[in-house]
Amino acid sequence: MNNVERNELYPIFLKASDLNILIVRGGNVSFEKLFFLLKSSKNAQAQIVSKMFRGETIILAKKFYVKMITNSYNSSFLDGKHIVISTTDNITVNKKIS
Repeated sequence: MNNVERNELYPIFLKASDLNILIVRGGNVSFEKLFFLLKSSKNAQAQIVSKMFRGETIILAKKFYVKMITNSYNSSFLDGKHIVISTTDNITVNKKIS
């Protein structure tokens, strides 16, 4: 292993249609995460919780039947979720979610 370049990332493939995924917040980054999630798995089981949603996010979510919850995040949204993607720019909130 001495000659092998180290990569700290480990690629993983998930069947998103079998997982309950939550995206927290509705801004630019959440749109990007949702877009790539649905690009690779059109049947992904995703929800987004945010006080507001960008127009592009609303269009994409409606097209793929993604549930949008217009509300502030709280820990009850974690119930039954396998993966949570926090897209806030607030480190304290991200730590709280994790």
